[in-house]
Amino acid sequence: MNRVKVTVAGRSYTLQTTDEAAYAEQLAKELDQNIRAVMRQNSSLSVSDACILTALDLMDRQRQESVTNDNLRRELQEYLARAKEAGAAASELKKKVAFLEAEKKRSDHK
Repeated sequence: MNRVKVTVAGRSYTLQTTDEAAYAEQLAKELDQNIRAVMRQNSSLSVSDACILTALDLMDRQRQESVTNDNLRRELQEYLARAKEAGAAASELKKKVAFLEAEKKRSDHK
């Protein structure tokens, strides 16, 4: 377990994480930047309000990305199913071609 000290919105926090320290530090840095951006857009916001708005924005982004990922997974499964069907059809066609070639050879030998 790693202990990592980070600063977000002017406050220091000590985190315990199984992740690398650099990862936790990067997350804290991005969160701090997001909070500061919200505060720049509306200077009358308290830090708490900016944190709430930032959290809502991040949750919205995460949910939208989750929906996008679900759609991509569904499409990929459909493509894989189609590819499997195409492979089976190709296999059947190869068998028919082989049968027809063998039949042609037999008729050529007559």
